[in-house]
Amino acid sequence: MNAPVICTYIGWWYDDGTFEPIMLLGCSGGDGDISPNYGDGVGGHGGGGGGGGNNGDNSGLTMPPPPKIPIADMQKFLSCFNIQQSANLTIYAAQMGSSSLAGHAFITITQGNNTMTFGFYPKNGYAQQLIGPGIFGDDSGHPYTNAWDAGSITPTQLQQIIATALAYSNSNYNLGFSNCSDFVLSVLNLIGLTNNTAGVNTPDDVATLIGHFANGTASSTHRTCN
Repeated sequence: MNAPVICTYIGWWYDDGTFEPIMLLGCSGGDGDISPNYGDGVGGHGGGGGGGGNNGDNSGLTMPPPPKIPIADMQKFLSCFNIQQSANLTIYAAQMGSSSLAGHAFITITQGNNTMTFGFYPKNGYAQQLIGPGIFGDDSGHPYTNAWDAGSITPTQLQQIIATALAYSNSNYNLGFSNCSDFVLSVLNLIGLTNNTAGVNTPDDVATLIGHFANGTASSTHRTCN
């Protein structure tokens, strides 16, 4: 008689007691351990997933919910920054299963009295789709498990980060190839910190890369211009 196979998922519990699986974390028993099948990404608040060559089964995956505070005009949101001056950058990760099932990755840029905290989300939470319009959200006060003060960034790096954010804001959110983790990893790459993981990128990858385990809540956005 074969041993039972026990699988672990992350997903959504609803008020009626039903459970909707989002991602298979792995199975054990039977003929041995079964590696996780991430499909093209993972769901959850703030969205895990990421860019990688994974062609697994997409069944059971759902688009994460949209941001609580959507940023309708990203260019205007970032317009208070003087791109000819340096700024400070902080990287955050909320590991999967912490503040939300799939976690989140996001950043804060501070320059003088201006502070902007934001991350990349799907604009709409279509349950049966893995790709849809993307939008940034104001992540003021978002819980995190890891935070890294990257220190001062040059005017050129600030310009590059803003350009990257604007490019993401005009693109689709893709659970497998373009989500919150991918945006943050792109920012990290611009300041010289390279992600060496292959396959699907998640907030856990960001957390591993930046280290600095420290539970807390992110800085609140404060803009001094209209």
